Amino acid sequence: MRVIARLLVVITLAGLCAAAQTNAPAAKLDDADVVNTLSRAVHEPRKDRRAAMLRELLRDHPDNIKANELLFGASEDIGEQEKIYALLKSARPSDPFLPFNMAGAYVHANVKLEKAMSLLDETDQLLTHSGSRYPEETASQVKKFMSTMRADILIREGKPDAALASLQKYKTTFRAAHSYYLLGEALEAAGKKREAIDAYMEAVVRPSPDDAKHTAALERLWLSEKLGTREELQKKIEQKLAEDFKDANYVPKLTARPAPGFEFVTVKGERLKSSELRGKKVVVNFWSPWCGPCLPELAPLQEFQQRHPELVVVAVAMPPAEDKDIAKIVKERQLGTLRIAKGNAELWDEFGLAGVPNTVIIDESGNVRVRHEGSIPDVPRYLEADLKAIM
Repeated sequence: MRVIARLLVVITLAGLCAAAQTNAPAAKLDDADVVNTLSRAVHEPRKDRRAAMLRELLRDHPDNIKANELLFGASEDIGEQEKIYALLKSARPSDPFLPFNMAGAYVHANVKLEKAMSLLDETDQLLTHSGSRYPEETASQVKKFMSTMRADILIREGKPDAALASLQKYKTTFRAAHSYYLLGEALEAAGKKREAIDAYMEAVVRPSPDDAKHTAALERLWLSEKLGTREELQKKIEQKLAEDFKDANYVPKLTARPAPGFEFVTVKGERLKSSELRGKKVVVNFWSPWCGPCLPELAPLQEFQQRHPELVVVAVAMPPAEDKDIAKIVKERQLGTLRIAKGNAELWDEFGLAGVPNTVIIDESGNVRVRHEGSIPDVPRYLEADLKAIM
């Protein structure tokens, strides 16, 4: 699952790149073909065969930006990534996203960090000298990603003050838990422990696949600073979540579109058929094992189901979703009571999915009343607000 999960950042950058390069050649693959081809390659057990399949995809679709970006992120082998990078770089020497992705590969593998830093400098130069090729918003977003990655490298190198300098420039724009966690690490290493606790708290209250690591860091520092008990910390976290929800001033946008017919079979063999669920509200969460933002929503969905036994909550794993990856996530995240099913490719079109995570609430009459495209900041509170609005 780790291999597929690495696609997340690369997919994001591929989207930025595709949006920015308006004169780029037309894509020769649709998204489903790219992902399915990559899935077959990633799960190929023989390393030589896997590498050949990846190179074949690159050879057959040299002008497809999204295919190339996804391909680069598909391999977990750093040597293979370097070969793919060299091939892509020779074809697109002025593309700033390539050195950025290679830097990310080095940081992910925790190797050649000095080389990663130089690649980030190269990315910066390519963006700066690209003129109007990329919209200002795109360049700014990539530079924010670079600032976070530089800070990550500097923290690993034992340079917390330099990491703080890199992070402070974009601190007011932070949204992701990972950015706040890095800020907490830098502050703690610099001896600013109370500020580090605040940063870790911001990381904890945001959805993240690394939520357990973030919580552990906050708890460790909270207890070492003798600020209270674990129970008191949990109350403070809940208070912070409640305050953030109030500040968000969330108002559900209700719709009344008929939901497509569906039939899901859960991993435990329970059959859920739309025609047989009339009279009940149904929450359908679309996710995938390779989707980082999807994973932290699963346990809260299970908790929400336990709180509302009158509802049907089902988490549908979208392709590519291997049984072994689903089983691993169920075990690691203790999802024994959450209904989990596997979806098929047709569901993308039937439910109008542009990606995952994606959550819909279907009312008793079979109409989609609320839709959340993207991750939900605080699953229980937002869904409770949705139910109240529907009633």
